[in-house]
Amino acid sequence: MTTSVEAQRSLAPAPAVAPWGFWATTAWAVAAFAAWLAAQMISVAILLTWWNVNTGGLADIRQALDHGFAVALIVLAATPAFILVILLAVRLARASPAAYLAFVPPPRRDLVLGLALLVVLLPVGDLSTWLSGRDIVHPFMVHSYVTAREGGFWAVFALACAVVVAAPLTEEIAFRAFIYRGWSASPLGPAGTIALTSAIWAAMHLQYEMFYLVQIFGLGLVFGWLRQRSGSTLLPLLLHVLVNFTALLQTAIVVAVRS
Repeated sequence: MTTSVEAQRSLAPAPAVAPWGFWATTAWAVAAFAAWLAAQMISVAILLTWWNVNTGGLADIRQALDHGFAVALIVLAATPAFILVILLAVRLARASPAAYLAFVPPPRRDLVLGLALLVVLLPVGDLSTWLSGRDIVHPFMVHSYVTAREGGFWAVFALACAVVVAAPLTEEIAFRAFIYRGWSASPLGPAGTIALTSAIWAAMHLQYEMFYLVQIFGLGLVFGWLRQRSGSTLLPLLLHVLVNFTALLQTAIVVAVRS
């Protein structure tokens, strides 16, 4: 009888690990972003030293950091630092990264829904941008792309910004994985979490003006809703990569036409 009970217990699913609370999640996220920022600053210092940029001239520093290779290097250097802190938080919660961060395949219907939404939302976003008299491809992207290509660093730029998801990976782990897991279980709830994380995510893109930030905020709401609906962070991550890849492709077309 005892053996039978023990066998049944061994077959029972393991209890779900409780996520970090709201303030603990916030503290871990702040620590991860602090590591992310520190890695960026170190990479900037190394880059300026390598290029012999006069650190006393702000104009020279700004010009160097506007280079596409600098943008890519900063993104690539900061990503591992951020992820390591998040993985430490997950480990201390005694959970597996895949389970805690919801790195599981999404249901097929949600995958199809997400792709369909992108097919609609991206052209609508471009149309609204064009009707407002603004550039569909932001000058920041064009400048970064051109300088990276001219310096022979196009592949590194693409690696950081789109193809191998360095930037999307960091942002989705932050907002739709780790922070969502902790905040949505708090009194803030899923809806409040989706709205707040979308606002913070949009505010991070300081290189863009308010019009574009509103578009990013709206995209964040869609990503957050799909994260809640599907139970998977891989879905918004995939869509984020596709958005970045589309932006990269549009930038390449614009540069080719202007050339």
